[in-house]
Amino acid sequence: MTGRPKVRGLNGWALLSLGAVIVTAAVMGFVVGLRAITLDESEVLMSYAERYAEETGGSIGDCVGLPGDGDVWMRVACLGDPPRVYGISRFGFEVDPGVDPTL
Repeated sequence: MTGRPKVRGLNGWALLSLGAVIVTAAVMGFVVGLRAITLDESEVLMSYAERYAEETGGSIGDCVGLPGDGDVWMRVACLGDPPRVYGISRFGFEVDPGVDPTL
């Protein structure tokens, strides 16, 4: 046999694809981490209070922020009519608060 020896393993395209996946994952991790770092309790409270007011016609003054447990970083309890409790993760997404809205 003459010429270049056959090398087993990843060829150029496979390495390029793997590199692209790694870079994409790193960028996504950075963005999610940055969002978690800059998330502010008052912004979250105001956002969910405004959502409550839009959905129910209640007042944003009906809502208070409370500490959460486990996956729930913060709870926003709106005690107007109808009462609602929003559970919010550390990334600002709604999760199940697992509590009775009457508190």
